[in-house]
Amino acid sequence: MNIATRTSSLRPLPGDHLVTPRKGFKHHGIYLGDGIVIHYARDRSRNQPRAVRQVSLGQFEDGHGFYVEHASDPHYSRQQVVQRARTRMGERQYNLVRNNCEHFCNWCTGGSAVSAQVRRAQSLLTSTLCVACLTSLLHSITAIA
Repeated sequence: MNIATRTSSLRPLPGDHLVTPRKGFKHHGIYLGDGIVIHYARDRSRNQPRAVRQVSLGQFEDGHGFYVEHASDPHYSRQQVVQRARTRMGERQYNLVRNNCEHFCNWCTGGSAVSAQVRRAQSLLTSTLCVACLTSLLHSITAIA
């Protein structure tokens, strides 16, 4: 279980899992130290596909602020988190559902590439489909009766 700490004057430590809220989603990165964050991002200046890249903390949070998501039971040391993140530098395997920025950070910090945002979206989609199917079934039953 993760515990989020929100602070506007926060000074992250190397290995911290950073989250910056955006409209409709949250973007994730790993703080490497010295004002540098590694995350899945597109190089907008070259219109390149998303890759694991290093950017400044300011570029990462892009005026949206950020907070640190602390794991209640850390799996790796801060140094190991930084090392794991760096091993994927330049990777271009981004996939919104299977390998996004949140998957990347959770893999770096805990060893499992999971995304709570994707799970929530999948659950919502499943619920919506179930309601649609039940509504359709009820309309069919009503039409027969």
